[in-house]
Amino acid sequence: MLLLRRVRELVARRRRGSRTDPAPAPPARPATRRAVAPVGLPAPDLQELENEARYHRDRLALYRARVLSAKPASAARLRELERVSAAAHARLRHAAGKALPDRSQRIAAEIRETIAHHDAERERRADAARRPGPE
Repeated sequence: MLLLRRVRELVARRRRGSRTDPAPAPPARPATRRAVAPVGLPAPDLQELENEARYHRDRLALYRARVLSAKPASAARLRELERVSAAAHARLRHAAGKALPDRSQRIAAEIRETIAHHDAERERRADAARRPGPE
């Protein structure tokens, strides 16, 4: 019965336009920073990074071969594989701490050349399909 009375009071207040007082905010506690021990990341395993870079480089080479063989291929997928391969090489170069040759410019040029070749081959095939065959 008390609940019903309370609901009626709240409905009446809303009709009159007055709202109930908001609940008081909890007292503000000063922000304290927790002491966090620095986490030392393990040194990267150069052999593992080399294997990873080789794996991504080989996947990129296989996809390039797919593009050149005129099988269905995506330029976006080719760019993604190039990006992943370059990132793996950059991780290896950073972990090695020495100047490995920067392959990103050469790889980007090869990608552009492969895409242009792929587009030209596709156009050639489309033209051949449009021409009437010998009768």
